[in-house]
Amino acid sequence: MKRWTNTIALLLVPAAIARADTVYLRGGEKLIGKVISDEKAKVVIRSAALGRVEILRERIERIELDPAPSGAPTNSPPGQPFVPAPPASTPRSPAPATNAPVATAGTNAPAKWRWFWQRKPPADDVSTDWIQLKSGEWLRGRLYGMQNRKLDFESDELDDLVFDWKDIHQVVAPQALVSYGDRDSVWGWLRVDRETVTVTGEDEIKFPRYDLVGIAHGMPRELDYWSGRLNLGVNLRAGNTEQADVVTKIKLERRTPRTHLKLEYFGNYSEVSGVETVNNQRAVETFDYFLTRRLFVGVPYTEYYSDRFQNIERRVTIGGGMGYYLIDRPKTEWQVFAGPAFQRIRFETVQAGEPRERSTPALVIQSTFETDLTKRTDLELTYQAIRVNEDSGGLNQHGDITLEIDLTRRLDLDISFIWDHIEKPQASSAGDVPKQDDFRLNLSLGLKF
Repeated sequence: MKRWTNTIALLLVPAAIARADTVYLRGGEKLIGKVISDEKAKVVIRSAALGRVEILRERIERIELDPAPSGAPTNSPPGQPFVPAPPASTPRSPAPATNAPVATAGTNAPAKWRWFWQRKPPADDVSTDWIQLKSGEWLRGRLYGMQNRKLDFESDELDDLVFDWKDIHQVVAPQALVSYGDRDSVWGWLRVDRETVTVTGEDEIKFPRYDLVGIAHGMPRELDYWSGRLNLGVNLRAGNTEQADVVTKIKLERRTPRTHLKLEYFGNYSEVSGVETVNNQRAVETFDYFLTRRLFVGVPYTEYYSDRFQNIERRVTIGGGMGYYLIDRPKTEWQVFAGPAFQRIRFETVQAGEPRERSTPALVIQSTFETDLTKRTDLELTYQAIRVNEDSGGLNQHGDITLEIDLTRRLDLDISFIWDHIEKPQASSAGDVPKQDDFRLNLSLGLKF
């Protein structure tokens, strides 16, 4: 018993001696942590949620140290948490009444330079979004959205930020498109607390927080449904050996509460001393319609593949099927898909008397597993098997292991290991039979948009 008592005491000591200073900004934002530097021009605070943050003195309304000096002002009545004022009411979305303390309005944060496609009108009191972190900190700015348990937010003072959904305690947004339950959706004034989601539009809808699927900023717009990523890897070498390697990967996605369209392209090209050594391309289209939160129909499924070194001029597969999410958790997803298809293949060359084109029924099986290893590192495992007749290659398999490391909010480093297998490769006109397996290790930089 004594040993357990000592252990508990040791665990409680850090909590007892830890300081929790609070910095209130002029725009209403609230940062909690430890003030490690208090200078004439700036204040530096170390936050458990945001890390080391430097704030210009002119942007600070006041600082409260813990323990606060006797008689120091507080922003909230005793026992009541700091909560920003609700957005001003709109004709379609009246703001619910609240007894929460009113936050300060306005901000002196300078405008940020952005590319023309990123430019947005400055936030005012009506359009301002708020989030509260599990540390108790409040941030004001613009909510880009929440997808796959990741929330994108642009703070007025701290710029672009990405949080795990589990680290968000509250969200206040005057206009948001919310998907929930079995892919239902509603638009209006949004309030998320630790247990409940409230959306006030023409009617008020409340549901448990665990039923929330996604959030999109503002009124529904076509552009809000789209996202994408472009990866490019280039290796050039000159001198005794001239070599050029190019890796291209493009992914476009359109997500709505009930549909998911994905367009992907993968290209690999390599040349050594003027001789082509690698040249393959893969393009995949999938369109999923969700019947429930986990069950979906995938129609159509289309894949184009070519690889001259596997003696494949082009291979087209068209089909459809059913899919299901075996795991659908904040940090881990695992989906499987299977269904019938039709495949038509054309070979580069064939031996005398053999047809260059063949058609065959096919069976497609896929598995995609994604997990967050850390806040900045994601792992994706993809496996695909297509069973066709032996004249068309027998069992075709494709595997892809990708490690995605976030360098910035938009830029990441991709490390991919790719495997392609053809059970019965087609011999060329010279009688050469390609190897069954191809292996590639690709490194590329990715730009997310």
